[in-house]
Amino acid sequence: MGRWELERAWDLLEEGDLLEALEHAERAYRRHPKDPEARFLYGYLRFTSDGAYEGLRLMELGAKAMGGEACAELWRIYGTEFPAHLLDLARFLERRGLPLPGDTAWAEAVLEEQGLPPEVAREVERWLYQEDIPSLEGFFRKRPSPYPGYLLVRLYLARGAFLRAQGLAGELGGAWGGD
Repeated sequence: MGRWELERAWDLLEEGDLLEALEHAERAYRRHPKDPEARFLYGYLRFTSDGAYEGLRLMELGAKAMGGEACAELWRIYGTEFPAHLLDLARFLERRGLPLPGDTAWAEAVLEEQGLPPEVAREVERWLYQEDIPSLEGFFRKRPSPYPGYLLVRLYLARGAFLRAQGLAGELGGAWGGD
């Protein structure tokens, strides 16, 4: 039954019915949570339908087990706003002897500019994506630097906390210069 659910989810995705595809993919994943294809598809649909980071995590687990096209799709998603995740995927593909679907130069430049180790940058990206302000604030208090501060200002603005954003932006400008 799980295989049929998975095939039906793929068909519905091709037809453009994301919500119905998500339901079928979820049933397939619940029946076979270790199946890489079920993980990948359910994760992809969770991520694309409601932006859930958990979907991205499941998609990554499935893609790493499947390789090929699945990793290329994950690469495409990471290439938009997850430089540390992208570099992690590149290291994985290189260890497996698989070709990289694209260039990593921009991601390397972003991490160099941030001054964060890749594993820390990956956590910071997750917190940003999940809008986990307490975690970002805690990290910023422990390791004050411009990049996490900038991310907090972005989140404050997105949440409408303009006074907090203005206060932190002033603090950042005073400590590291800039506007």
